[in-house]
Amino acid sequence: MLEQIKNLKPLIARPGNFDLFWKNVLGELDQVPCEVEWKELGIIRPGLTRYAVSFTSLAAVRIHGYLLLWDRPAPLVIHTNGYNAPCTMQSSWARRGVNVLGFDTRGFGGSADGVSLSASGHILTGIMDPEESILKGAVCDYIQAHRAVDDLLDLNGNRAIYYGFSFAGAMAIQAAAIARSADMVVAGVPSLGWQEQRIQLAGNGSALELKQYIQSFPEAEKAVLRTLSYFDTVHFAPRVSCPTLIGVGLEDDVVPPETVFAIANHLRCPRQIRVFPSSHAQNDHRIWAAFYRELLKLAMNPHTACGWGYS
Repeated sequence: MLEQIKNLKPLIARPGNFDLFWKNVLGELDQVPCEVEWKELGIIRPGLTRYAVSFTSLAAVRIHGYLLLWDRPAPLVIHTNGYNAPCTMQSSWARRGVNVLGFDTRGFGGSADGVSLSASGHILTGIMDPEESILKGAVCDYIQAHRAVDDLLDLNGNRAIYYGFSFAGAMAIQAAAIARSADMVVAGVPSLGWQEQRIQLAGNGSALELKQYIQSFPEAEKAVLRTLSYFDTVHFAPRVSCPTLIGVGLEDDVVPPETVFAIANHLRCPRQIRVFPSSHAQNDHRIWAAFYRELLKLAMNPHTACGWGYS
């Protein structure tokens, strides 16, 4: 199977106004003050403190998360939630020496308030118009999260690693491509890539919600696919400029490996691909333990990426 799919590289077919759309979105976000609030929640270990954090993102939506902060300079790992799941605190990462910012994108977990979601599925919120799509706000939430912590702590000079798994991996790549403020991206099975093919191949997750919606409303398919084209991770991949590590699961009915290779093979930055037997499986964490260890190794020792090749 690997030999059949590892070189997949579908043609990029961005909408004609893709760049203008994202230029305008970023300009809109630039006008939104972060309005950061934070509250100390306790000491995890000497020198490492946990905080609750919230900030304002696009369309005045309040985003909530946590911050694990050392009392000395340290790289910052930023991560968010998977699809239909809240963000999980990663204190074990912080104990390895990194600062960690985790947050829920709009409509999920602690950031669910103030967002009216489609009853058919999160991804279907605003699906008929890219300007109204919840994905537009979700990408901005990732960008604004980094800005909020920079504003709060003046972390200039510290490395920022954008991390995500599945939906969060897509957000990490898309945010890095748009804002160009990440020093490194680590994405396990990033979703939302090669959208038309993913809808056909996947049997679960957001792709299933999209498939069911199109089956129920076939007249909406053209508009749905047009909106998704503004948030197709393949379309962002060539714009990522920092070293990027991609993880692929060969068996995955949520994010099929074909769609992950489609993203990875369009990266033009220094990159590496790690292949695992499966993803979105019950024993995921054990299977992917080496990937998480590599994330922390790269965060603490970025020179290890110096020998990576270019796509």
